[in-house]
Amino acid sequence: MGVVIRAHIHIEEYVDKFFAIKIDDCNYLAKIKLEFSEKVLLALSLGLDKEFQKPLMVISKIRNKFAHKTDSTLTESDVNNLYKSFCSEEKAELQDMIKNNPDRPESLSDKYSKLSVMEKLVVMVIYMSTKFEMIIDEEVQSLQKMVRLIEAESNA
Repeated sequence: MGVVIRAHIHIEEYVDKFFAIKIDDCNYLAKIKLEFSEKVLLALSLGLDKEFQKPLMVISKIRNKFAHKTDSTLTESDVNNLYKSFCSEEKAELQDMIKNNPDRPESLSDKYSKLSVMEKLVVMVIYMSTKFEMIIDEEVQSLQKMVRLIEAESNA
């Protein structure tokens, strides 16, 4: 249960970081008390890649299962639904990340299909986190470029 809840919190923090870049003052947003599914829709409306919608909603569904029933268990079906929510390109990237990761522990299989249910979830959350980090880095670089252009124009 703890891994599922922490995974969801981790992903939600990335959504919040995305908001911090895209929204002038997130203090107002925090006062709205959006549900995660509403945050996902808002992030999509602010430019988050539409390919994120399905995986984010599936992660939310898995988390809700654990939040409302103390005897819940993570099932193969849960992780299969999450995996299926990725587009074919993302599935290929995920498989490549598992196979070619130099930091992969020797005890961890290099094939997704041979991972345990928990390992599959963790790998997919790491993959999603990595994608969010890349998006956030790109957004920050874009903002920095705009600032440099504005400074150059004001100095000219």
